Amino acid sequence: MNPIKEELSTKNITQLPIYRKAIDIFKLNRSIAAYISNNKSVLKLHTSTNPIDRQLNHLIGQGMKLIEHIALAESKDISSRSEHISNVECIVYAMEHHYTILGKSFPRKESRILKVLRSEIESLKQLYWNWAKRSRYHK
Repeated sequence: MNPIKEELSTKNITQLPIYRKAIDIFKLNRSIAAYISNNKSVLKLHTSTNPIDRQLNHLIGQGMKLIEHIALAESKDISSRSEHISNVECIVYAMEHHYTILGKSFPRKESRILKVLRSEIESLKQLYWNWAKRSRYHK
């Protein structure tokens, strides 16, 4: 069995509000990317030279990294917990930056969709601060 899965199997990480929010944001990012790019695959977004496709690709990748780093921070490896918690913060702010760039590139309809994502990021930030404080000091 994968060591990460073994470490995480003793906890019910799926019950953490920040983890659930990260999953929701990843799904939203992927759905928005599919909508904006006319259903391009992740591989096509990754290899595209179109700046909007590249931004969408970054959002999808960051959504995946967000989930991964939350899970790793909740693992039993106390020595790397702070590093993963800090990575989550960096990812959150990077996603917010990509939303801003995309928001400037779209007409009104898509811009409203990106506002929903920004709202979700604000909610994630609040969850992050509460989770980071608890995770750093109560493990």
